[in-house]
Amino acid sequence: MLSKLRMWFLASVLLVLIVFGVDWAIASAQLDSIAIEVVLEPPTVVADGKDSVTLAVRVTEGGKPRRGDLIQSWLDVGSGLLTPTFTYTDEDGNATIVFTPNAMTPYEVQDRAEIHLRDISIGRLIEVGKDTVVTVPLVLASEPTEQRPKMTFGG
Repeated sequence: MLSKLRMWFLASVLLVLIVFGVDWAIASAQLDSIAIEVVLEPPTVVADGKDSVTLAVRVTEGGKPRRGDLIQSWLDVGSGLLTPTFTYTDEDGNATIVFTPNAMTPYEVQDRAEIHLRDISIGRLIEVGKDTVVTVPLVLASEPTEQRPKMTFGG
């Protein structure tokens, strides 16, 4: 009796592993036909903590839009605010993300931000992601001026 239960248990586990394995294999095979295109508007952004850039994201598979895909975004390089960090594509395969970089200082000058985008909706049961990295050129609001800190000693 105990060996029959073990056999049923092992068969059930094996069936689940096969189903998940097939889902992963199908999703992995789809990756080459999926494209993530991004257009920046405007193409550069002033890093003053106020200006922002819109990332117009379009996801297609074989040239056809992918509706309802979940797009995750995060900063690889740079600092600032991404809104939203998770968004879904619409019926045309489009999604919009806004990036507002932190204000640059003369002590922390960066010429770019890199935003990582991942479509995590490719697998049905197991997350298989398609990634792309977008470089956002940053410009300084004004040229930094040479400033020396005031030093005082004593009281």
